[in-house]
Amino acid sequence: MIRLEMLNRNGEVVPLFYDQHTSRLTEVNGWAALDISGNPLKKEGDCGHVRPFIAVDYDAPGRKTRSVKKLKIQLGLGCNYSCAYCLQATQIHKAAASSTRDASEFLANIDNWISEPEGMEKVEFWGGEPLLYWKKIEILAPALKQKFPNARFSIITNGSLLTREIVDKLKEWDFSMAISHDGPGQSVRGDDPFEDPNKFAFIQYAFKRLHPRFSFNSVLTPKSHDVNAIIDWFQDYFPGCNVGFEGVVHSYASDPSSIFSIEQLQAFSDTLSRQLVDGSALRSGALREKLRRAVGSIVNEQSSEGLFQKCGMDMPGVPGGRPQGQRHDLPERGSQWQP
Repeated sequence: MIRLEMLNRNGEVVPLFYDQHTSRLTEVNGWAALDISGNPLKKEGDCGHVRPFIAVDYDAPGRKTRSVKKLKIQLGLGCNYSCAYCLQATQIHKAAASSTRDASEFLANIDNWISEPEGMEKVEFWGGEPLLYWKKIEILAPALKQKFPNARFSIITNGSLLTREIVDKLKEWDFSMAISHDGPGQSVRGDDPFEDPNKFAFIQYAFKRLHPRFSFNSVLTPKSHDVNAIIDWFQDYFPGCNVGFEGVVHSYASDPSSIFSIEQLQAFSDTLSRQLVDGSALRSGALREKLRRAVGSIVNEQSSEGLFQKCGMDMPGVPGGRPQGQRHDLPERGSQWQP
């Protein structure tokens, strides 16, 4: 139970209590603190009890359905950057070269895993740095676009390998693009493509061709965590651009120097709280969505028993494919898929 000191409309301090397991917000007497009648975020039915949490790990990877809604394709772990806090940093040296044959085999077997292609909602291409695997993307993307006509396609890249040809192809395939870049804190990641005239020109071209389905995504680090300053930094270069946030750097980042101290985390929390209260941080659609979901969890009293992994890989309808020579056998509904 978390005690919150709130201000009412009269400026008086009112204690409220938040139960993080039931998402209930109550007053001292235990009564509900919010009148949710008619709230637009209120869902029909019993929203507090959704599917139970499913624990998965390497040895028990979970059970997958063939009625897939979201397909995440990890093209490989290879990357041309070495970000200080990257959770894949220890794996990059293991990224073996792979041939386009893997992509062809992936397509040849996909009907064995997915039974309702018209129900596919989203297809995502991931790395490492996915553009290192452009030859595979050229095989996969057009075939999957034809296979899943109702799906939205997306790719996340560091932006350093863009060319006009790549951008034009992604536009032809109706992709959205997010460029991972930390704005004024980019030095924590490494090289800054904004400082290379040729690379920056291709980022400008991508913005022109793909906007509004184009964004910059930043990680909040001790060096750069003022969300307004980050948004302003990008919009000085690209007025009206979308700026998202990949979250706060994890406490188990590969480089300890990129981890927040207790004092830094408190200062960041205080600053972000002020920016959310005055609304300035809500210029970011990503932060608006996070806030909407947080309020929605209280309105619907969503139980912690229904939490799932951020990446969604523990959800039966979200398999991840890896066309790198690994197995991709998903025989029947309910069977395990261990790529």
